[in-house]
Amino acid sequence: MRRALRAAREPIMRRNAAADRLRRELEQLASEMSATGLRIAVLAQRAPVRAHQFVTWINARYPPDAYAHELYAHLRALDRSACAHIIVQAVPEDERWDAVRDR
Repeated sequence: MRRALRAAREPIMRRNAAADRLRRELEQLASEMSATGLRIAVLAQRAPVRAHQFVTWINARYPPDAYAHELYAHLRALDRSACAHIIVQAVPEDERWDAVRDR
């Protein structure tokens, strides 16, 4: 089965309301996709609110340099989870994250 990398619809925003909305959107997407019985993997900057049966979730909440250093290790770990899809949350638009977005 083909694996797909999919970014969440928008980057994290610093305001709590926007971050909470994005977290809910990411969780909803993971829940809907896993409801089909397919294994889903998520690389996000926040832990999930609840566990999902077919979802492997990595909380990669790091400063930009550490996130960049661990990015490919996290993606390899998610790929080894034998998932059908990998969802990657977009990183902030802040210039400190430019190197991560270029990868």
